[in-house]
Amino acid sequence: IALSERDVDILEKTKSALKSEAPFSVKKKTGNQQNLLVLCICSKKLVGDLNLLGIKQNKTFSIEYPSIPESLDRHFIRGLYDGDGHIGERQFVLTGGSLSLLETVQQKIQKNTQQFLAIPENNNNYRLCGYKKDHPVLKWLYEDNRISLNRKNESYNLHYKNK
Repeated sequence: IALSERDVDILEKTKSALKSEAPFSVKKKTGNQQNLLVLCICSKKLVGDLNLLGIKQNKTFSIEYPSIPESLDRHFIRGLYDGDGHIGERQFVLTGGSLSLLETVQQKIQKNTQQFLAIPENNNNYRLCGYKKDHPVLKWLYEDNRISLNRKNESYNLHYKNK
């Protein structure tokens, strides 16, 4: 698991939840890119469990939405936004290579918030786009959560909470 060094809190929570004693390592980036903090977990059982949920190597263009209880949808989708999303002042976007995954996320969001987010295509890179008017989506995802990237939660609080 590799995240920006500024997101160390989520890696610490993950490490604790997995009861791991593995050390963090740093993957140096060039230029003005953020270094990555890496937590390496080696577990055949974890890999098997992730495979059962549809999480496989080289998943970018082929991943499907996992079969999970509906009560976990907002938590799973929040994790997607935390990992591959952007929450800015006027727009929030989830980016991915799997149109199928983003279409299912789009359906789950619409079912739970009555908000329709568009998916414009750009060279096999898809984006699920929301704007200020779609703030109920972020409220559904981030309100009263116990685990999320602090900077994404802070961006939600700054730009969308109480709107």
